[in-house]
Amino acid sequence: MKPRSTFYFLVLSFLFIGVLMQAQPWSYDFGMGTGTHTSGESTSFLPASPSGTTRVRVGTGNGSFALVNPGLPSLGSESELQISASNNGSVNKFSNYGYSGGNTFSIEFKLRFGNSTGGNTAASGEWYFFQGSGISYSDNNGFTTAHVFSGLRFVFSSGGVITVSYRNGSNWIVLSDVSISQGTNLEIEIYGNNSASSASYGEGSQSLAPNTFDLWINRVLVGDDLNKATLPSNTTIDSWMFYGQSSTSNQANIFLDDIIYSNSLNKTLLPVSMERFSASQYGKGVLVSWQTGSEHNNQFFSIERSTDGGQSFKEIGQVEGAGDSDVPLNYRFEDDTPAFGLNYYRLRQVDFDGKFTIHKVVAVDFRPEQPGLNLFPTLVQDELTVQLPQPAEQPAQISIWNQLGQSMGAFTLPAGQPKMTLPLHNLASGPYIVQVKVGNDIVSGIFVKN
Repeated sequence: MKPRSTFYFLVLSFLFIGVLMQAQPWSYDFGMGTGTHTSGESTSFLPASPSGTTRVRVGTGNGSFALVNPGLPSLGSESELQISASNNGSVNKFSNYGYSGGNTFSIEFKLRFGNSTGGNTAASGEWYFFQGSGISYSDNNGFTTAHVFSGLRFVFSSGGVITVSYRNGSNWIVLSDVSISQGTNLEIEIYGNNSASSASYGEGSQSLAPNTFDLWINRVLVGDDLNKATLPSNTTIDSWMFYGQSSTSNQANIFLDDIIYSNSLNKTLLPVSMERFSASQYGKGVLVSWQTGSEHNNQFFSIERSTDGGQSFKEIGQVEGAGDSDVPLNYRFEDDTPAFGLNYYRLRQVDFDGKFTIHKVVAVDFRPEQPGLNLFPTLVQDELTVQLPQPAEQPAQISIWNQLGQSMGAFTLPAGQPKMTLPLHNLASGPYIVQVKVGNDIVSGIFVKN
């Protein structure tokens, strides 16, 4: 017989291992790799998820899975997964099954619907998202209602329109108040309660009735206490899947990144959805600008600056927030006293109750002796306008370089024109050097793409 102390040690070890295996929440992205899967099933094409088994399957109706890097603007900072739907009733399926689940959960992910380039011209096809438990998540077939807790259907039609329905028992119910389009980046959040008791999330600010789920799109609650499908109450939810079908010429695509899952409802909702944040040299100062998608309990933004490489930040001003808003809002702040060289900026968003959220850092290279190279991002940062202080007498050569010194594009600004708008669709998130050469004169600036 083993000594009692050894026995206790083994018990505690197993308990500790169990805690590690069930660590929540866990996040899943697609790393930095690239590649394409065009036939059959695979559990090794995608990076392994923190829990459960990932699986992709191309059906008999063609289509493919592609890991793309760089991907679409603002969807993610690394590789993203692009999936084209089958052209018939056979499904192209991406699933994760057998993970450490529960009868309550939250899941969020970045998603875009569109054609093969993320545009809004796909006129046919259906995409589905399901969560639940059962063989539906690991086989080659469509869904079985008895295996589904939360189910969403997205139907493509001409004009870039997406019709959204949810699975209510054995029926599909259209969410008539939900308006989403192809070619738009979305943040989807689902909170589920597959038990006979009420639950809450977001520090208790959001209630969730028994056997229902809430659907949020871009931080706006668009489906409150939606009824589940027919998965039995209290069943552990341990699987989810996306699949597409019935798309002529495989034109209906989805683009996915940054999946975050938890088998509990303890997540705190972010009070502000940040769509854009940038800084650029502007005359004798720096213009800091940002856009929110929605706001809740937002008192003000504190603008903070660092001149030591982003190690320490000090507040340089405040801008009042909107409180509550469900429409996009634009903000700006002019820093009249930037330091020479690199300046780093970030936003500290403060609630009315004093709680705060720090948003990402951007950088600008401030060089006032250089004659006014101004960089203006668009609201969605798919384009960048480069403006000279006055038209050049000869053509100007514009170059974009990444941090590794690799050329990311070259353009010619015709003589006599003061500015030019450059496409950014193929650039990943991060800092870039923009260089303009006119004859022997060179000016440059730094642009950080979110």
